Amino acid sequence: YKTLMSGVTEFINGESERQLTIEQNKTNALNEELNNRLLNENLSKEERASIQNEIWQNDEKLRVKQEKTAKKQFNTAKAFNMVMAAADTYGAANKVLNDPTPMPTFARFALASATIVSGLANVAAIARQKFQSTSAATPPRAAGGGGSGDGVGDREFNFNLVGNTQTNQLAEAIQGQF
Repeated sequence: YKTLMSGVTEFINGESERQLTIEQNKTNALNEELNNRLLNENLSKEERASIQNEIWQNDEKLRVKQEKTAKKQFNTAKAFNMVMAAADTYGAANKVLNDPTPMPTFARFALASATIVSGLANVAAIARQKFQSTSAATPPRAAGGGGSGDGVGDREFNFNLVGNTQTNQLAEAIQGQF
């Protein structure tokens, strides 16, 4: 089940990345054409500002599409992580209940209950995660204006996952105890 879900998630993410690449290539081609006009044509100050604004609008449209796709990918990964955490919780509790080691029934149920509570806490923590929106691109400005970036990148951090994999550290640590 995990392998199947992982494959589906990877396929969805790959398709999203492909669509984004196509959109980015279209935007780059449009903006390159506009930049060539800026370099090669004798334009008035207003025409230059209009072209620069059009380039900014193209970039902003691309950024909005990228953010929409990133949010979709985030929600897909979040759902996947919640399902995997619930499945891991079920498996760990089942393993505790079916353990052949002699143990009083109440102790077995107490241990299984603790496993379930811990697993459900993990699911709740995943459910509380929010998508972090990227900030809007720098607004259009007149030529000659300076500006500084705010340092906001497009990276998202999920410290519960290992690298680019969907390996959930907390779920594996809990499952490893049993």
